[in-house]
Amino acid sequence: MIRLLALYLLSLSAFSQDAQIQEVKVQDINERLRSSGKIKDSIIKTEIVDAKEIEKKQATTLSEAIEDENGVESREGCSICGMRRVRINGMKGEHTTVLMDGIPLNSTVSSYYGFDALGTSGIDRIEISRGAGASLIAPEAIGGVINIIRKKATEDSMNFNFAMGDFDYKLLSATATKVSKDRRSGTTFTAQVNEQGQMDTDDNGINESPSIESYLIGVKHYIDLNASNNLTIDFTTLKSDTFGGPMGTSLFESTVSNTGTPTFKDNDVREKYTGDPGQVSELVQIKRKEATLSYTHLIDSYSNMVIKQSFAEQIQDSWYEGSDYYHDNHTLFSDVQYNNQVNETHFLTFGIDYKSEILKSESFKFFEEASRPKDNYDYRSTGVYLRDIWTPTTKVELSTALRINKITTDWTDQTTEQNEIDETMLAPRLHLKYGHTDTLTSRLGLGVGYRAPLTFFESEHGLLDDGFDVNISELEKSKSATYSLAYDNDRLILNGGVSHTEVENLAYVDTSGTTPSLKNYNDALKVTNYDFTVGYQITTPLSIGLTLENFDYEKDYKALMVVAAVEQRVKLDLEYETDDYMLNFLVTWIGARDLSDYGYEGHYNINGNTNSEKTTDAPSFYTVDIKGTYNLDKSYKVYAGVKNLMDKTQDESPLFFESNGDFDVTHIYGPLRGRQIYAGLQASF
Repeated sequence: MIRLLALYLLSLSAFSQDAQIQEVKVQDINERLRSSGKIKDSIIKTEIVDAKEIEKKQATTLSEAIEDENGVESREGCSICGMRRVRINGMKGEHTTVLMDGIPLNSTVSSYYGFDALGTSGIDRIEISRGAGASLIAPEAIGGVINIIRKKATEDSMNFNFAMGDFDYKLLSATATKVSKDRRSGTTFTAQVNEQGQMDTDDNGINESPSIESYLIGVKHYIDLNASNNLTIDFTTLKSDTFGGPMGTSLFESTVSNTGTPTFKDNDVREKYTGDPGQVSELVQIKRKEATLSYTHLIDSYSNMVIKQSFAEQIQDSWYEGSDYYHDNHTLFSDVQYNNQVNETHFLTFGIDYKSEILKSESFKFFEEASRPKDNYDYRSTGVYLRDIWTPTTKVELSTALRINKITTDWTDQTTEQNEIDETMLAPRLHLKYGHTDTLTSRLGLGVGYRAPLTFFESEHGLLDDGFDVNISELEKSKSATYSLAYDNDRLILNGGVSHTEVENLAYVDTSGTTPSLKNYNDALKVTNYDFTVGYQITTPLSIGLTLENFDYEKDYKALMVVAAVEQRVKLDLEYETDDYMLNFLVTWIGARDLSDYGYEGHYNINGNTNSEKTTDAPSFYTVDIKGTYNLDKSYKVYAGVKNLMDKTQDESPLFFESNGDFDVTHIYGPLRGRQIYAGLQASF
């Protein structure tokens, strides 16, 4: 695969040499609409992670690119399998919706391993909008929306990036853009391969962070068919392979029977692992194909019609500690939207959309040998929505919207009833932007969100040996309110905000019975988060940024999380940039937490010894990241950096035994990857 990708990158390099012959810029219909404000919704508070910020972070995956952004938490949910959850506004990972150029593509299951499979090559920027109703066409976004904007070909260009580091870190990526001579079309090619090796910081023979290899190839093409019609097509294929568990040991080098409880020296997870490698091995292979189509037709100077279509297929082939599991997940989305500039103060949008998501799975261990029902499901949603943007004065912008959705969900192998969820949902939203002065702006957002719980993976990091039942009868429903006040002048930025979310019918796994069951929680649960950011340009080359965040979770909500969440966070960001070089320095502090609130009690280091209980007091900690870049000339630059400079990892192994002897890998509250050093070369033409 690496050889094939290398050949592809070489072909992009040859393509770029031809691209340098003629440098032209293109502005298609969508850009003209945006520049006139007709399809731009700037009323919603939106954080931007641009290409420069992605470079500063040395982010090779989507999860790294958005990690620790305001209101966002990207954390491992499993020390062996590498499953990662991305939370917005303190909500659970399944409440985060991912859009690609404004079009829904992700599914519930793709939010588990898809964030580390999706590379950053070819991404122009990432927009993060928080709160229910943040996206007009994605009501499932109870926490918020991550909108990935791929680089669009507006000129002929080529960008190449190569890096290496310790722990088998490798990055090879390229992005090339080409526009036609008549300036009516353009194409963006992207390719990326990145690798990282296992880390075993406590030297017990089992990694705290697995090895991951990811590959991505994408093509985005747009064409102005004529003065009134534009078509954009985007296709991406990607693959990721995750291996976690025993260090440097093949899964098939078995020394004992692959049954029973994993064993360690002195039965202590802090000592060397002595059992069968297969009992603590997790292999997850993801193959994903996704395609989007967007067609824009200008009806007249005041109205247009936009048709959006997306399709994604994700195949997961995995091995969970001695159990096989495979699924094929298809997601289809269609949207037809009409936009009309009614008058100078009103802009109206009317649309109809449809989304389906189907999962089919196989497992000899879970479904055939144990004769348990499969986790297959069939989800359908049809929606109609109406939005009005009203600008009565230059100071006030008001966006009101209303959606009506018909939703059905059928767990096809779990029960005899055809549609366990069959409900029509009404969801309003309101966003207000008020400019107090030229530099001081308030934003208020109120919205309703809803989501159908779909899979057991939502509340666990894998299927359970005891099987599972589905007893879901209600949609998850949320109400959210957000407010922010921002001050912005030439050198100083101040931004403070608060967000409050209330969720009803939250899905969780009830393990009190013989068979675990996916259920709706009876009571409403609340999460509130506060953040304050200041950025100041001290001198022309030197700038500083400081962010303070606090997340307040109800105790019952904490108990339903798989992994302890961040409650307090402080970030200090220093940047020094001249024409020749740039230095970045980032310090992130995470506050102490009481892990007993998250159900971490009853976790033991030694099997059968209740006097070896793990800590339930997670101490505060901080991490430091440094990166320096030097421009050799206008086209080439070299860089080097260190992630987690102080080599900070959590004090205890994430592995543990329960009082009944069951083994698990989720006693997680701190960094699992230690210090990593890297260096690279980047070229742009």
